Amino acid sequence: MIYEGTPWQVGGLLFWLGCASLQAADEKPLDMAAMAQSELLAAARAGRIEKIYSLLAAGADVNTKSPAGRTALIEAAAHGNLRTTQALLASGADLNLGDALGRTPLMEAVRQNRVGTVDLLLQNGADAEGQDQAGNTPMKLAQHAKHEAIVALLKDAGAKPEEPPKKPEEPAAKPGEPPKPGEPAKPEGGEKPAEGGTPPAKPPEGGAVKPPEGAAVKPPEGGVAPPPPAPTPPPAEEKK
Repeated sequence: MIYEGTPWQVGGLLFWLGCASLQAADEKPLDMAAMAQSELLAAARAGRIEKIYSLLAAGADVNTKSPAGRTALIEAAAHGNLRTTQALLASGADLNLGDALGRTPLMEAVRQNRVGTVDLLLQNGADAEGQDQAGNTPMKLAQHAKHEAIVALLKDAGAKPEEPPKKPEEPAAKPGEPPKPGEPAKPEGGEKPAEGGTPPAKPPEGGAVKPPEGAAVKPPEGGVAPPPPAPTPPPAEEKK
């Protein structure tokens, strides 16, 4: 088929065809790179070492990231694929490269309780005291999940155990309030025995305290005072 048209029309058609060819040539490497990235991460999750070597030999970046920032080493460590982890480390994978949340391959291995992978990463120089964006360290994650074997490995690598948070002290009870559980009750009236002395005397049960002999008796409130004691008669005079 022969296209017939003016020179201007023919030139415009050729220009359009050339732009389309250039656009297709630019998009093809991008598609191949995205495909290699996806395949590398999938191979790391599945532990397909031969596929990993093939992709790396074809030019795939060993530290390529997913949209969530996950690397092939993070995927291998999280799934406990020891041989895959070794292959990626031998190919130059970054030990301390974290994802979008700052979680490193070591942190992911700790979270999933991959003891062998944690040991392998620590032996290859992984940061045992790094922090993610939430401030979590590998030791904090291991202690919180009670992964005792990993806690021991981290201690051997120089990581310091996290101290448990201290409980806030409760304020003392105010006067008139009942004592709190575990707090001794205070005596009524605020009386306290003196240091080295004896506590105040208590009235005898069932009766009142008797006044000393010869002392005036205070009448009860609203009552009648008792009669005074009879006077003592004078001594009789001696007869001469």
